[in-house]
Amino acid sequence: MEPLMQMLLESQRAQQEISGALLQQQIRANDLKEQELQQVPKWRPRAADFIPKLGVTDDVEAYLHAFEATAAREEWPRRQCVGLLAPFLSGEALKAFQDVEADMAHDYDQLKREILSRQGLTKFSMAQPLHNWTFLSGEIPRSQMHELIRVTKRWLEPDIHSPTDIMIDR
Repeated sequence: MEPLMQMLLESQRAQQEISGALLQQQIRANDLKEQELQQVPKWRPRAADFIPKLGVTDDVEAYLHAFEATAAREEWPRRQCVGLLAPFLSGEALKAFQDVEADMAHDYDQLKREILSRQGLTKFSMAQPLHNWTFLSGEIPRSQMHELIRVTKRWLEPDIHSPTDIMIDR
């Protein structure tokens, strides 16, 4: 019985040595992989990966909204938004970009206002849908509520203006 126990013990020791060697090998492989990952530059998304060129028939306001949503999702710095958007502009929007003063060249909000004003989307024109809005009893109230909220936000711009500014100005 003792020779059997001796063989089992030797077998177990050999197995532990092999397991230890494999573990060390795995640790070295993980370290090498980690070093490789740190040396490889991270992939940075390009605007062209997400944004199509503004077409002649595209709704400029919807296009700018989609751009802003993409910029927020991709966490692009606000200061770089003009540079990211510019190559995709065309027509009047491109002319607006070209006409914006050099000191405003990085101000996305200024560029957006200029583009929208050239499309005839002024504060007055944005207020018209709100003033003309009426509740339609035959349609779904929830969708009408969301439309009213959208039209109101479009006119008042609560992300830009404080409630005090809105009350005084409007």
